[in-house]
Amino acid sequence: NFAAEKDYRKGLIESGAVTQVLAALKRFGSDVSTPAVEAACGLFWSLGREDKATLFKEGALSYVGHVMLAAPDQPEKVSEQAAGALSSLTMKVEVREVVRELGVLPVIISMLSKKQWKRGDTIVNAILVLRNCTASAEGTRSAEVVVNCGGHVTICEILKERIHLISIDTNRRAEHEDIAKEACLCLKNCIVAQPLIVNDLLKRGIRTELQTLVQIAVSDAKKAASVALSAIEKAVSYTHLRAHETPEHLVCRLLLEKKKSYTPQVSLSSIYTTIKYHKSV
Repeated sequence: NFAAEKDYRKGLIESGAVTQVLAALKRFGSDVSTPAVEAACGLFWSLGREDKATLFKEGALSYVGHVMLAAPDQPEKVSEQAAGALSSLTMKVEVREVVRELGVLPVIISMLSKKQWKRGDTIVNAILVLRNCTASAEGTRSAEVVVNCGGHVTICEILKERIHLISIDTNRRAEHEDIAKEACLCLKNCIVAQPLIVNDLLKRGIRTELQTLVQIAVSDAKKAASVALSAIEKAVSYTHLRAHETPEHLVCRLLLEKKKSYTPQVSLSSIYTTIKYHKSV
């Protein structure tokens, strides 16, 4: 409760609250009650808004990550707090790689695809974790994990469902738009990192759905939908160019990519081999 107030967070961290709570949880092991796990994750969620580095250093991330791995076997209220803590901690770039290595992303995608979470806060926190982990150049590997698990399809279906609910469930419109916003931005990250998925998304009517959201949304979801649409158009152009790429164009692109990444130049023999292969095909 104290951590919920911004003025108390710094004092709690400096007094060693994170270390003491983790020590208590470890001491009781499997005997820790569900309310205690929920409260601990809620504490780390609040304190993460103040000092992500300390929580990362003290081991709170590892604890919350393992709580999320157990999501299929625990009450949703625990997952809600754990997802909230991860959504806060993954704002830090270094944390995202750890979350990916822990194997949390496939669990989140599985829970979302099976619709095992019903609460809006749980869903939006979970999608926010995926969004954070797939953001920027550092999120390429996480985006690959998400796509390989079918996460882009799951997020697409959630987005379509929420766009439909925005119009018919006006009492929870803010919740639906919040989830739609995070879904749009998560899809945008995946498309940027894995542009070839755009064809699959287009077959599922994503462009029309996003255009609808732009028209009906009254919050930041409108802007998020526009950003996702822009990413789709760029991906469509990319896939179109790749589909009509000549061997000579391929060589030029490879050389440019090598130059941008500052890696050793491609050998002439490999270039000739590439041209020969494509001409044979």
